[in-house]
Amino acid sequence: MNIMYKPARAGMPLYNPSPAQEKPIREGLSFLSMTACFWSNILYSELALVYTKAVPLAATDSYRIFINADEVIRRGWTVENIAFLHGHEAYHYIRGDLIMHAYWSEIGEVTLTSGRKLPYRHRLMNAAADYVINAGLIHAGIGTMPPATKEFPKGQGLFDPKYSADGMNSSLDVYEMLWDELSKEEQEGGNGEGGGWGDGHGNFDIHLKPSDEQVEDEVYGNGKQKRELAVVAAAIAAEAAQQGTMPGFLKRILDNIMQPKVRWEDQLEASVNRCSGSPGHDWAKFNKRMICRPDRPISFARRVAKGAGTIVIGADTSGSTVMALDRFFAEMGGIAGHLQPRDLYVMWCDTEVHRVDHIEDPQDLVDLHRRINESGGPGGGGGSDMRPIFNKIAEMGLDPDMLVVLTDLHVTFPAEAPRYETIWCSTTKKKTAPFGKTIHVEL
Repeated sequence: MNIMYKPARAGMPLYNPSPAQEKPIREGLSFLSMTACFWSNILYSELALVYTKAVPLAATDSYRIFINADEVIRRGWTVENIAFLHGHEAYHYIRGDLIMHAYWSEIGEVTLTSGRKLPYRHRLMNAAADYVINAGLIHAGIGTMPPATKEFPKGQGLFDPKYSADGMNSSLDVYEMLWDELSKEEQEGGNGEGGGWGDGHGNFDIHLKPSDEQVEDEVYGNGKQKRELAVVAAAIAAEAAQQGTMPGFLKRILDNIMQPKVRWEDQLEASVNRCSGSPGHDWAKFNKRMICRPDRPISFARRVAKGAGTIVIGADTSGSTVMALDRFFAEMGGIAGHLQPRDLYVMWCDTEVHRVDHIEDPQDLVDLHRRINESGGPGGGGGSDMRPIFNKIAEMGLDPDMLVVLTDLHVTFPAEAPRYETIWCSTTKKKTAPFGKTIHVEL
């Protein structure tokens, strides 16, 4: 997680915390890393941690977490409570809550899942989102929600199973329930339920309005895609570490975000030589996610699974496959996450191989996808000749267990099949490669 010591928002003074102030906040993050690394991966890679006394306890604008460390300490929060707080703020980012709140606030109304339209009340929608988020975290066992105290007899967080018991509800459905509980005067009065951006709403955090640039990037740019890629990468890393602790609502999100449509472990089971035994750690390779941590690098062994040896992915970059780039990355993620190859190479080719990327960690695919998008594409975009991929494999002296070619199959094939297994993952129906195995996937 990035630590910011310069002004992040106008009118919000920040401070450099002392070791004693920072210690419980960091311990909460460490607890998440050990017990629910999906959440800590999101926090470390995507959110900035900001220390400020300008908020009562905590706040977020969906991109940064603002924490008043003194107040956290004063309340006597445990490591598990602080982990819950971090998970809560990360969930706002994952769901893109505050972006939607800004949109609804601008148009003044919200359309529910039932089609019913209601006036938008900011504080009410904030509460609806937090009821769902807290229920999901509690159901998944992510830390511990801070309990009610004498000072806070109604609790330090919003949770009520009548609104959401497991986080599977839509915030819109909870908003409708909360709206219907308002008196007629409150509904018609407009501000009867009170509150706006930056106001408390009964939970331990307050919601700050994202910047206009952030909203524009999410709505018109590639901000939403970047956020979704980060979520997928964190989920793949958690699965590889055998830490798949995620609420059902989040699993449903992942099903809709670049989820591979091919069960690669089934397709390659007969072809890839798997080793027996449980996953372990390889001290010959350090875990770069731990050693590159900006706050406190840790030299720790890389976790390895007993899976495939070398797999090469050939990606068709001809003009006809441009729209399939996201689908190709989804399948690459499936291969990296499920098969855990010792070495994974991606070769980008139209009539020649334009680049070769060596993937050491599922997270690398997200970084690669981002770099390729920012650079305008992987190169190529001309004809469709896959023979250079086979030539490049020979040139590099690779002996892959498997070559997987992601293509539309409107390509030139080698005259002879190689000695290694080849799978053609095709976006075109009713077309089959002359050798190897052809799998059809939907875009």
